[in-house]
Parts: sequence; structure tokens; C-alpha cells
Amino acid sequence: MRGSTNYFRKASMTAVTSVLVIPYITFVPLFAKQILHLDARGFGLLMAANGGGAFLAAVTMAFTHPAKRRGRVVFLASLALNTFVVLFAVSRNHWLSTLMLVGTGYCMVLMIATVNVMLQHLSEDKMRGRVMSIYATAFLGFAPLGSLLAGSLAGTFTAPASIAAMAMVGVVINSVIYRRRPEMGGL
Repeated sequence: MRGSTNYFRKASMTAVTSVLVIPYITFVPLFAKQILHLDARGFGLLMAANGGGAFLAAVTMAFTHPAKRRGRVVFLASLALNTFVVLFAVSRNHWLSTLMLVGTGYCMVLMIATVNVMLQHLSEDKMRGRVMSIYATAFLGFAPLGSLLAGSLAGTFTAPASIAAMAMVGVVINSVIYRRRPEMGGL
């Protein structure tokens, strides 16, 4: 199996992001109503900003040549995503929060799609389904666990503090993964 040890390493950053960072999405309605004091229209704008950033990332990926150092792109997108989430969590300004959500949508799709491409390029045809099932579990399967963790922490602390702290822990863990795995430098 070509690069079989890399499958888990490449998906591990996605799993960390899924557990510690992606749960911010669950809290956007709370931020809209209780922190930013927005109505339904304001909440819709926040979610549209997140989707707009995701769309921009998809367009970016469609029009750029494959990166030679995809692992570095994943790491930098992860750092930026976590930073945007922390800034969103501490923001009390509607427009700044909206801008941060554009950034989160952009970085999340850039990171997740790049990992997807890396894993598909690494895997042999006969292993691709298995590899992608691990990836799907890392991305989609762990997010509800992260939301449960974030909700539990928000019950003890505040939602902004919980989301910001989880994202900062995500920065540390993904930095360790990246630094300890030289093969993350790209394909």
C-alpha cells in the first residue's frame, strides 16, 4: 500500500479540526441572538457569509494548479481556520463577525478539500473506498462529538470562551501533528 502510514496522519488533522473547531457552526445561532443581538435576517447573513467563503475556496481550488506542498496548505489553512474561529468567538461586532465567518468558510473548505485530494492521490484504486471512509468518519463522524464537548463546556463556561479555547487547543495539536510528520510537507 503506497503511503498507507500517511492515510491516518493526513486524516488526523481533519479529525482534530472536526472535533475542536467545526462545532463553532452549532453555536452561530446563539452568537447571532445572544451576543450580536441580531434578528433572523442577521443570522441569515452570518450563515451566508460562511457559505460565501466556502464558495470562494471552491473557486480558488478549481482555478489553481495543484499545490506542490499540499501538506503545508492544509496546515496553514488549519491555522487560519482556528484563528478565524477564535476571532469570531471574541467578536462583539456584527460586521467583524461576518467577515470572520467568510474566513472560516474559506479555510475550512480549502483544508478539507485539499486533504481529500491528498488522500485520493495517495491511495491505490483498490484501497480508495476504505481510505475515503476513514476520511469521512474523521470529518463527518467526529463533528457531533465536538459539538457535544463544546456544549458541555459552554454549560460550565461561556459559549465564546469554550469555542475559542477549543480552537486554540486545535492549533496546538495540529501544529504538533505537522511538525512531527515531515511527509505532511506535500506530495
